Amino acid sequence: MADMDREFRSYYQRIKLSSANEDRLRRGRDALRNRIRSWFINTGKPVPKFCWQGSFAMKTTINLWGQGQQYDIDDGIYLSYRKKDLTASRVHGWIIEAVADHTESIINKDTCIRVNYSAGYHIDLPIYVMDGDNAYLAHKTKGWVLSDPKAFRDWFIKKVKNNSEQLRRIVLYLKGWKTNCSIPLKGIEITILVSNCYQRNQKDDEALYDTVSKIIETLNMHFSCVKPVQPYEDLFGCISENRKNRILDGLYGLQSSLLLVQITSSNIEAINSLKTKFGNIF
Repeated sequence: MADMDREFRSYYQRIKLSSANEDRLRRGRDALRNRIRSWFINTGKPVPKFCWQGSFAMKTTINLWGQGQQYDIDDGIYLSYRKKDLTASRVHGWIIEAVADHTESIINKDTCIRVNYSAGYHIDLPIYVMDGDNAYLAHKTKGWVLSDPKAFRDWFIKKVKNNSEQLRRIVLYLKGWKTNCSIPLKGIEITILVSNCYQRNQKDDEALYDTVSKIIETLNMHFSCVKPVQPYEDLFGCISENRKNRILDGLYGLQSSLLLVQITSSNIEAINSLKTKFGNIF
C-alpha cells in the first residue's frame, strides 16, 4: 500500500486559498461595502448589515490557476425592512444604483447583483430581509424567496466541529478534483455530499477513498442532494441524465485511482494516478 497522506496534506496547502488572495478579496469586499453604506446614508435609508456567505465564509475556497477562471465571492446584504414594504425588483435597483461605475461590469442577475473585477474575481451581492426568524432573498422575477445562507454556513461549521478538520480538507480535495476534471458539480453540492457521507480516518487518502465510496453508494440508492436548511430543496431535483452520468463516471474514476493507492506499493505509480485526477499540482 502506498502512503499518500503526506502528499494529500501538501496538496491541501497548495490549493487552499492563499493569504495573499484572501487579503485581495477582502479589500474588494470592504471597498464595495463602504460604497453601499455611503449610498444608503446619502439617500436617508437605514444602513444594511453584511454577511460573508458561501465557500469563503466556510473556508473552502480553493486557489484558481486556470485561464479565465474567477473567484466567486458571496456577500449578503441584509436590509432593515420587511418584505411587505418593498418589492424585490426595487431593492435590486437600489443596489445597482449604489455600485454603479464601481467596476466596468455590473450584472443584475435574478438572485444577486454581480460586480465583476478585472483582477479575476467577482462579488455576488444577494439581498435579504428578515421576517421573524426567516430570511428572504430578493429574487428579481420570483419576488421574495425563502433562503437562509447563514443557516447553511452554521450547519457546515457544526459538521466540522463535531467531526474533524479533515472533513473540510476533503471538501477542498473534491473541489480540486472537480476543477481539474471538469466535473459538473457545484461547490455547495460537494459540501453537502461530503458532510453527509464523511468517513473519518487517520490518513487523508484513506478517508477520501472511504468518503467517495460512501457518496457513490448513497447516490446509487437515491440520486439526491437535499439542502439541509430552509427551504430544503433537492439540488439534484431536475438533474439531466447526462449530468448525472458525468458525475457518477467522475466519482467512479476517482474511486479507482484512490483504490490503486491502497493496492500498489509504488508511491510513484500512486502519484501518477492521482495526478490524472487532481492535476500536476498534486
